[in-house]
Amino acid sequence: MTAVDLQAGVEALSSTPPSFLARYLKDAGLELSQGPEETAVFARDEACTVVFAGELLDRNRLGAPQSGEPGSEAEVVLAAYRSRGERIFDDLRGVFAVAIHDRESNTLLFARDQLGHHPLFFALGADGVHLSDSIVRLVRHFWAVQDKPEK
Repeated sequence: MTAVDLQAGVEALSSTPPSFLARYLKDAGLELSQGPEETAVFARDEACTVVFAGELLDRNRLGAPQSGEPGSEAEVVLAAYRSRGERIFDDLRGVFAVAIHDRESNTLLFARDQLGHHPLFFALGADGVHLSDSIVRLVRHFWAVQDKPEK
């Protein structure tokens, strides 16, 4: 990572407060919570789902198709994952947290940027694996689930 990459990452980190909550259920796949505080973007095709929060610094490193280039970071990561598989993690640069669910291989992958500027937390709950870049949001979710009366 170059000094320019690092500076861009620090600027991105300081300008966007992290906040997303995603849930992976074995039967339903990866879902992004919908709400006004969501900062993540979501992309899905017939075989994969991507949740991406943060900022990519160099989309060209991922080898995403140039014609009809995808718009959001999640779409770029999805296109790159579909063409290169897990090798894309070698070329992801930026300040980010990402989760990829591959329904064909029944695999859930999640990662954050190499320097760890963008946080990523996960917890195993009774209703699946929960991912968030906000520990506060993750804890609040489990408090809310715990406070619900049992049926």
